[in-house]
Amino acid sequence: MEIKNSLAASIDITQKTMPYDASCKRILAERYILANIMRSCLREFQELPVGTIAAECIHEHPLLSTVPIAPDETGAFLQGLDKAQTSPTEGSVYFDIYFSAGVPDSDDDVQLIINIESQNNYYPGYPLVKRGIYYCARILSAQKGTVFAKSHYEQLRKVYSIWICTHPPKNLRNTIKIYHITEDDIIGSSQDDAKNYDLLAVIIICLGTQDDENYQGILKLLGVLLSATIKPEDKKQILCSEFGLPITENLEMEINQMCNLGEALYKEGEACGEARGEARGIKIGIEQTVLSSIQSLMETLKLSAQEAMNALRIPESEQPHYLEKLVR
Repeated sequence: MEIKNSLAASIDITQKTMPYDASCKRILAERYILANIMRSCLREFQELPVGTIAAECIHEHPLLSTVPIAPDETGAFLQGLDKAQTSPTEGSVYFDIYFSAGVPDSDDDVQLIINIESQNNYYPGYPLVKRGIYYCARILSAQKGTVFAKSHYEQLRKVYSIWICTHPPKNLRNTIKIYHITEDDIIGSSQDDAKNYDLLAVIIICLGTQDDENYQGILKLLGVLLSATIKPEDKKQILCSEFGLPITENLEMEINQMCNLGEALYKEGEACGEARGEARGIKIGIEQTVLSSIQSLMETLKLSAQEAMNALRIPESEQPHYLEKLVR
């Protein structure tokens, strides 16, 4: 197999077919994008201006695909991130976006750890919310030895795991759900301080189309930002005029790149098909390019076939077709 014989070829294919996912992460990690998500979805920031959140609440630079999730080897989360964790059963797996944040001058000294994931498939074979809870649990447990020492559990920081679903089922489009810990009395009536138990929350943002009354605010911002069909010029105009989003040189570059990826993949497949000289060259060429990309991700990033196809944003209806060819 050419992929196995040439790591350079593998990396080249990955770079040609994976930039959408990478650009998506980089775009979502822009401080003003994060600030809009935080203000819209996290109660700790709802009273603060977006500019204040971007400038003062987000600590340092968000980490992209750097912090490991793997459960069976130790490793630091907020410190010493040069040592990756590797699970022998699932390979190296990383959070998409990972950063810490706080509310300046707050009475409760609010300090949070936030994880953001971009998800194409809402039904990847398990309930997505369970994966979100698992991510929160991993971040909570990893704070011992990094955020606090010994038995100082009072120093635990609250964790948010935010999932942005780009292709949810129709009944969930343009919705935002939160799953979090609440207190209920079984016998008697008392109330503990919420900061002692409100330590994790999973938020699932399901994007949708504009023909819906909920298509506004953060749902519209993210929908426009991550759309594969809206032209770059129109995206920038909407983001700037409707949401006051600063279009930096870096953000403009990422938007332009993301919008060109579909065309680039098509041309790659077309060239491959023409070179093979087959009547159905274009279709076959695209298929071969996608298959090579799946195999490349599986080998270079140690992903499963399902994870590789999700990363490439292959529609769920087409995945069995590629899975069958991978098995052969």
